[in-house]
Amino acid sequence: MDSDGSRPLVHPRQDLTRVTLAVLFIGSLLIASVWVVMQPFLPAIVWATTLVLATWPLMLWLQRHTGNRRGLAVLIMTLTLLLLVIVPFWLALSTVIANIDKVGDLVRTILSMRLPPPPSWLEGVPLVGARAAEAWEKLNSAGVQELVQRLTPYAGTLPTGLRPPPEVWVACSYISC
Repeated sequence: MDSDGSRPLVHPRQDLTRVTLAVLFIGSLLIASVWVVMQPFLPAIVWATTLVLATWPLMLWLQRHTGNRRGLAVLIMTLTLLLLVIVPFWLALSTVIANIDKVGDLVRTILSMRLPPPPSWLEGVPLVGARAAEAWEKLNSAGVQELVQRLTPYAGTLPTGLRPPPEVWVACSYISC
């Protein structure tokens, strides 16, 4: 009983347990929801952190030379880094777009190529020669479409937006894209 004669509503032990479990549950929900929301942005955050850490001394030097005005130094650094990233990307993209017909012709040419027969010396290699020659012949007789089907699972670890069509992937593996 309390000093005023009334009974306490909750025992102190139950209250502490309930509060502790509630805080742990709410905390875990917060961490899980932050993880779900932030997960797509983690690579960008890591990249941005890397850039900031790598360019921090340069930003401090620039700040000293702009009269200790951090805002102006940050603006100059931001524009410089954007130019260093955007201009090469823009040039590469415009080159690819300008030569897209040549790239398509190259892919078609590569897809129509066949492997030459295995060299005669391959079978004479100790321990693995016969198996290597047999694998070479099997690969040569399979054709490009079967090769694409066999190599596609290895491209499965790439994110969907970055994964090229299987034919392009096989073609690039031949010409070291």
